[in-house]
Amino acid sequence: MNSKYITTIRWKFIYAFLLSVLSGGLLLFAGYQLVNFMIYLNPVSESAPYSRILRWIINHIGSMPLLTAAGIISFLLFFFIYTRKVVLYLEEITKGIREITSSGMSHRIEVRTTDELGVLAENINEMAERLQHSVEEERKAVNAKNDLITGVSHDLRTPLTSVLGFLEYIEQDRCQEEVEIRYYVSIAYNKSLVLRKLIDDLF
Repeated sequence: MNSKYITTIRWKFIYAFLLSVLSGGLLLFAGYQLVNFMIYLNPVSESAPYSRILRWIINHIGSMPLLTAAGIISFLLFFFIYTRKVVLYLEEITKGIREITSSGMSHRIEVRTTDELGVLAENINEMAERLQHSVEEERKAVNAKNDLITGVSHDLRTPLTSVLGFLEYIEQDRCQEEVEIRYYVSIAYNKSLVLRKLIDDLF
């Protein structure tokens, strides 16, 4: 069997299940032998209070229901112990996702295993990396756009101010001669050409 499949979460839970059954069985066997020794094989303990309590439980409840209950409890106890590491790592991944969403994309989840949880942690880290890169690129694009708008508005305002200034000078009849008027109109026209070129370059 491929070692890649043996290290999956499914197999880890199967191993935990089998180990829990085996550990619970060994614990029950040891407990049964201990109770058997205390009640039947040790004549000194017959008068002891714990011996009378155990005899009463066995006679009134029965050893089979008692063993079944002890077996279920021991199985669950061992199963929780053996699966604790997997569950803790799953909780760590969940906490890492919360950290990424709340404190930003700089947080990374530690990859500890090669199973599905390790792959999940790797994918989350890669997604956070890409999102962080996208956010940074978007921030740069916004800054570049703002710089462009500032630069373009300044470049467009300069010739437009000149054009408006010369036309206002002419419109208020401050020019005395036609040559002077033609001179200012020529400057305003040239500034308008510069303005048109800037707009064409922008588009």
